[in-house]
Amino acid sequence: MLLVLAALFVAGSLTVTRAFSAENAARQEMIDAREALSQVNDLMLLLYEAESAQRGVLLDRPGEDLGPFRAAEAALPAIAGQMQASLDRAGSDLSAQGRRLRSLAEQRMTEMSGALASAPAPATTLRSSMADLRQVSDAIRREERALMDAAYARADGERLRAKRTLGMIGAAVLGLIALAALLAFRAARSESRLRYRDEIAAQRDRAELVSRELSHRVKNLFAVTMSIMSVTARNETDPKLAAQKTRSRIQALARAHELSSGQNPMRTAQFGDLLAAVVQPYCPPGATLRRSGPKMVLPTRLLTPMGLIFNELATNSVKYGAWSAPSGTLKVDWTFASDETLVVIWQEQLAETGSPQPGREGFGSTMINLSLQQAKATMERRWGEKGLTAVLRFPLSQADKVEVTATGKD
Repeated sequence: MLLVLAALFVAGSLTVTRAFSAENAARQEMIDAREALSQVNDLMLLLYEAESAQRGVLLDRPGEDLGPFRAAEAALPAIAGQMQASLDRAGSDLSAQGRRLRSLAEQRMTEMSGALASAPAPATTLRSSMADLRQVSDAIRREERALMDAAYARADGERLRAKRTLGMIGAAVLGLIALAALLAFRAARSESRLRYRDEIAAQRDRAELVSRELSHRVKNLFAVTMSIMSVTARNETDPKLAAQKTRSRIQALARAHELSSGQNPMRTAQFGDLLAAVVQPYCPPGATLRRSGPKMVLPTRLLTPMGLIFNELATNSVKYGAWSAPSGTLKVDWTFASDETLVVIWQEQLAETGSPQPGREGFGSTMINLSLQQAKATMERRWGEKGLTAVLRFPLSQADKVEVTATGKD
């Protein structure tokens, strides 16, 4: 399209240039013709003046002076030469006519000069000479007018062609603009459709992720609830006391679920409080949770991913780890590294030495990985004879450091 526009611009420029050139040529033709006709008129006027002076002398007027005639006779070569030069520039036809007119003028001047020196020439001869002069001068005038008319006709033709060409170029440019607008509209519409399709796909993926997370959480809640009910029923003989403890533990589990789901009404929380709210409800009777680390207020962006990570780790501990059997111990330590990274050590200790049961990789592992990505954190896991040991590192940005405060021990 750019090449087409460039070609149209070049064509328009050439057309306008030709029109201007034709108009300039017509203008120059008019100037040259005016100059040539003026010199022809000067030559004829000179001959008329010479003839008038010559007749005055021939009529024997007393005291008639030959000065005007001689002056006209002397001026004839210069005027005739200028006229011939102008007509030579106009073309061969006018140049020939000019030479003939010059010859007739010189002949007429010679005749008039001879008449003054001797007997006058016959009147018919004089009239014939002047008729020839007028005929040639009229022919020159007609030729000059024809040349001017032709030049103006060429200029008019070029102007008309320029108007038509520029009109077609304008129409082509408007067509190209309309085509470009149409293509831009289609491209924008296609881009909008693609963006809308991508948004729909992203929304579908998010909905699928939420659905899977919901299904996973419901399964985990049922599993943990069943575990709480089973352990409580084994350790309590009084039905009322067992029901009361079961209800309180399920309520604590609901609070932990609320916090780990990002529904905490508090914008900030201390790390120890978060750990207690999310992990403590999973601790079965007879098991132990040990926490150690400085008191610190967490940045807002870490609350939800941390809650999800510790919720999954606690759920796995109940299913496969230290809290899957009575007297199991979970120890959680946290501190700041030299680069001001929050380091959390999650260490499980089975009541009896045996083969740990890490379980299969499922949606819970996916949730942990997604939460780690959201928090820009890392986690190293290893299974030993006593159970799982996980080291989590949460790097803190400059904005996080403004929110975080750490004093004392929790």
